[in-house]
Parts: sequence; structure tokens; C-alpha cells
Amino acid sequence: MKKLLIVSFLCFFVVSITTAQSQEAKKALKDAKSALSSFNIGGGTDEAKLQEAIQAIEIAAKDDINAAASATWALRGDIYNAVVNQHMTASILNAEHKILDESAPIKAYESYKMALEKAVKKYETKDA
Repeated sequence: MKKLLIVSFLCFFVVSITTAQSQEAKKALKDAKSALSSFNIGGGTDEAKLQEAIQAIEIAAKDDINAAASATWALRGDIYNAVVNQHMTASILNAEHKILDESAPIKAYESYKMALEKAVKKYETKDA
């Protein structure tokens, strides 16, 4: 009886941890969308919102469920594309502007490529 109780408790514990991690990843994906929207609404000048979006999308992309979704990779591509656009604009306005993430164009391309590979439905292919 004790063994059955211990095994049941361990199974419940593992399931609850897995669910909590998945919920955290879903929240991170939602936060990334929100931060990117705030960045775009603010005229593309709020670098803190862009950094927040980057951190959130990286957390979301590490989750197995989110990594299988085309929308996650398309959002990641949009975020890194916004990074590239922001750096290009800043470089035009200020010749001494330092680029913080030189690999952003590559990350954007790879993310869009992944979104296209993960697309299952026709509208997902168009979005990617």
C-alpha cells in the first residue's frame, strides 16, 4: 500500500512539474507577442521592449510544444527582423551606433525557415 501511494505521489509530482513548465512557456510566448506589439506601437524606439521580446521568445522556443508550432518560429523571426530594422535605422541616423546582436539577421532567416518547415496548414505556410 505504501509503495502504491509513493508511486502515485511521484506520478502526480512529475505531471504537475511538466504542466507548470508548459504553462511558463505559453506565458513566455504571450509575453513575447505583447512586447513586440508594444515595441511596434511605440514607433520602434523602445529597445527595452525589444530585449524583453527576445528573452521571452527564447524561453518559449525551448519548450517542445511551442517549438513544434510554426507560429512560434514566425514570431521569433519577426522579433529578430525588428532587431535588424532597429539597428539599420540607428546606424543610418548615427554612424557610430554599435550593433548589439550581429547574428540577428541569421536568426531571423533561420526562424522563418523553421516556421516554413513546421507549417502544416495552408495559412501557416502563407504566414511563414
